[in-house]
Amino acid sequence: MNHDWSRRLDSGETIEVPVRRGPRVFYPGGLVLFAAGGIYLAISSGHDPLTGFARVALMLCAGAVGSFAARALGLYYGIVTGRSKLTITQQGITRGDHHLAWTNIQDITLRPTPPVLRSLGIRTAFVRIQAYQRLRHIDITREHVKDLEVFTVWLQRTRSLAEESDSHSDR
Repeated sequence: MNHDWSRRLDSGETIEVPVRRGPRVFYPGGLVLFAAGGIYLAISSGHDPLTGFARVALMLCAGAVGSFAARALGLYYGIVTGRSKLTITQQGITRGDHHLAWTNIQDITLRPTPPVLRSLGIRTAFVRIQAYQRLRHIDITREHVKDLEVFTVWLQRTRSLAEESDSHSDR
């Protein structure tokens, strides 16, 4: 990734990184089906679904269906429309409708998975690209790039090279 992307960027090419269509993309859809099955079992069990443990299970499954369905729809919408595609050029970084010029990027940091989520096997690490205007940022997850640590270092080096070339062109 490093040398090839750097070479392509130096030659003026645009680097487009689509959402990876692996298990992370289809995982929420599977969870929706699993939770919907739990709701079906609770309702069809022959017991009154609004008493005791069945009520709690039904509410938990309904909440899971709602949250995972929203996540799955967001992912699938981004894939179909191309809005989740990450584009890197000599001018900056774009994800969907959000563009940050290299000169407008204040910080690029890897935000690791919190220990509680890591112990549950949930990987939510992401790279945050923060603009000087505090409300503007772009987050890049493992849905785009498998090795976030290497990608973060590459982005930081690319940003510093862009700043150097910008300062040389101002002279």
